[in-house]
This record gives sequence, C-alpha cells and structure tokens, in this order.
Amino acid sequence: MEYCSGGDLFAYFEKRKFRLSEPRAAEITYKVACGLFYCHTYGIAHRDLKPENILMTDDTTLQT
Repeated sequence: MEYCSGGDLFAYFEKRKFRLSEPRAAEITYKVACGLFYCHTYGIAHRDLKPENILMTDDTTLQT
C-alpha cells in the first residue's frame, strides 16, 4: 500500500475540532462517494466504512 501522509479522516476531523467549511465537507463527501462507486462497479463491498478507515493523501484545507 502506498504511504498517505495525511493520516486518516478521523484524525483530520479531530485536528480541526470537527469543524469544516461546507465546500470542504462537500469535497470530502464527493471523493468518498466516488471511491465507493468505483469499488461497487467491480462488485466490492467495503463493510467497515468509518472515518478511521479512510486515508488522506495530505491534511491541507481546501484552497479557494
């Protein structure tokens, strides 16, 4: 597995005290949904989807 320097999604939320801007929350939701859709097209079900199991490539905020 390739190294993801951003840690997991739960740590990302904790670092920001569970406060995200609406555009950043929408971006994260969209990316998770796209990943799930990709897996589902190949007949793969995750079965343990939670923030601790979603890895982030980095921990930066949305650049607007």
